[in-house]
Amino acid sequence: MAGAAQLLLLCCLLQGGLCQKWASFMPQSLEGLSGSCVMINCTFSIGLGFDPYLDDTCAAIWTTGGPFGPTVFNSGLTGQSTNANTLQGNLTGNLRAKNCTTVFHNMSPKDDNTYYFGVQCNNPLKIRFPTNATIITITDSLPKPAITPPPVEVEEGDPVRLECSAVAPCPLLPPALTWTPAIGDVKENQQSASVSSVLNFTATRLHNGQRLQCSALYRRQAGHSDLQYENNLTLRILFAPQILPSSRCVSIGSLIRCVCNSQGNPPPSLFWELAGKAVDHSVIPTREVPLGSLVMWSQITVNYLDEDVLSLVCLSNNSVGSDRFVFSVSSTNTTPGFHPLSLFFGSLVGAIGTLLMCLLFFSDQLIKKACELWK
Repeated sequence: MAGAAQLLLLCCLLQGGLCQKWASFMPQSLEGLSGSCVMINCTFSIGLGFDPYLDDTCAAIWTTGGPFGPTVFNSGLTGQSTNANTLQGNLTGNLRAKNCTTVFHNMSPKDDNTYYFGVQCNNPLKIRFPTNATIITITDSLPKPAITPPPVEVEEGDPVRLECSAVAPCPLLPPALTWTPAIGDVKENQQSASVSSVLNFTATRLHNGQRLQCSALYRRQAGHSDLQYENNLTLRILFAPQILPSSRCVSIGSLIRCVCNSQGNPPPSLFWELAGKAVDHSVIPTREVPLGSLVMWSQITVNYLDEDVLSLVCLSNNSVGSDRFVFSVSSTNTTPGFHPLSLFFGSLVGAIGTLLMCLLFFSDQLIKKACELWK
């Protein structure tokens, strides 16, 4: 039996020929969070004819530094004897199914090392696999969650699908993903080494410029405090112009001054039409001024006596769409015009009237005093 074991060990160390079927398979490297667990997804294969040796006496052996380095975990130890393990953990795989997946608990940076797997049975099957190993690095921080796709620029009404994913080195304590604000339906998915959360919603202009945050909350073992990481994304929603209710016309004497306000993304352009034709005249030159990043303001002043003034139209457009508004000039607020000379005569008449009232008042007082003296 000892000779068989030595033969298996020698076969494992050699490359080629009959030894090709003896192998272990695991990630080349893993990153874990301090105070949490790390799971090594592991499988292995053995030579033909040795499957019967995989029985209940077999244990998973993990060593560091090399296949024959110090043993840090032996799944065959039970009860108080588990204290002999340098690392506390659990064999979650089934060795009979050639699954050697193992979870190590409460890892710390001092556990950074290269980990090798082996199988040890109470029979001739005692093997170490030197060709594959996992380099484990324990850190005090993890990368922030990733949001895809990173730039979001869609048109109003389009469906939007955003996915937030975060690493999950400890499947027993996967991070909790949260979207803020929650503006749609959320569906979560957990895999062996990561978790994801998908947010679905329909884009509206109210979402434009909104900042979405995905946060990943990691709970840790052995009394370690929780850690949270965030990532942010700003939405850019393109929408057709909308002429705002603040658009209006005001009569000033024989003139009509109209203001048109329009909101859209990209910022819209504004045009004026009289009788279906573009305005090419204005008492005061037509102006177009941006109000903020998405609102445009335009003003036009025309003569009220213009026969086409009743068909004054404001047009607004951008790359997404357009809007139009027909001004009802007949219902405009009227601000009457005043001439400076009229203002002068009006003031003069008011002053004379006030003076006469004062004279009448004092005359009445003098007459009353004279009557009292006469008596």
